[in-house]
Amino acid sequence: FCALIIGPEPVPMSEFLPYIFGSGTPNFESEAQAQEVVAILSEHWKYIADKFHEGSSYYPFLYADQDDKLSGNDWADAFMLGVQLRREAWQELLDDQSDLALLKPVVMLREELADVIAGKGQTIPGDVREELFSQLIGNLQHIYNRHYGAAEEEAEQPAQ
Repeated sequence: FCALIIGPEPVPMSEFLPYIFGSGTPNFESEAQAQEVVAILSEHWKYIADKFHEGSSYYPFLYADQDDKLSGNDWADAFMLGVQLRREAWQELLDDQSDLALLKPVVMLREELADVIAGKGQTIPGDVREELFSQLIGNLQHIYNRHYGAAEEEAEQPAQ
């Protein structure tokens, strides 16, 4: 959800749900179950959006491998999928070298995943990985502020 929330253009739930479930909408046992799943996803979306809106740090949910090493690779891959859903809207950030640097941790983690899948076995050293995660937290907020910060500041100003 992160790229969809901090990105420059809204993405409706109907457009991204098929990516979450993999092969379209699952067969729910009942309408109540479908509503419950959508409510849970909506609550998670709201939690992430609120973190960015408040300016408090959002820490992505990352899986650890069998050695308890946080990878972040799958998260980075999903983030870039979110970017691809609105590639044209993200293009301004992607074309600006200083803004593009904000995505460096995401790109490095995603490239590592591609290397592992390709059998290259190249992995990011632990100390570098920790630094990437550290940068990632701040960079996500910067991207959000780039797209929404000024609008929120204007909205918070009293009418004159």
